[in-house]
Amino acid sequence: MERIIIKTDLNNFILIDGITEVNAANIKGVKHFSNAPIYSGIESLAQLGACHVRFLASFERHAFLLKIICCKAHMQQILNGSCLLCGTLISRSKSASVYKLYAKKGDKVWIEGKFLYATVDYNSSFKREILQKHYRKVFSCLLRNVDELTSTIGNLRSEPTTLSKIKGKLKKGIKYQS
Repeated sequence: MERIIIKTDLNNFILIDGITEVNAANIKGVKHFSNAPIYSGIESLAQLGACHVRFLASFERHAFLLKIICCKAHMQQILNGSCLLCGTLISRSKSASVYKLYAKKGDKVWIEGKFLYATVDYNSSFKREILQKHYRKVFSCLLRNVDELTSTIGNLRSEPTTLSKIKGKLKKGIKYQS
């Protein structure tokens, strides 16, 4: 399996472990936490939403978190164990998207909130030749991690044909249509 090394020069950079399901309106992923502060869960939700925004834009625009509209934690301040990350697109225009995102372990929601994302055309600050390829590759790797993750995390597997279709489209660089 191909590995991507991300050098951020940040201590304890966290990336979600995998994407288990994606379609035009929803995205699901997984993350395993080990004595992680609550903001790590919020960061994971933000990453999941940004992945979906880029996916819907066929990686043709740069996407970033603009604002956390609201966010609530329903548990202790330290995260432990594997959780399911879920996102639902609430509203979308060419340059902005709003998502309801939540993280849950079993039947219990740990964190939930509404997140606002913006998209802009690639430009001299956000270079297409670097970022588009990078985000497409990261998304593809997160999808590939699903098979490994589902065996250890539990029954989080989505319909395999859906993931296979998406993986094929990513390799060809074609926009996925649900």
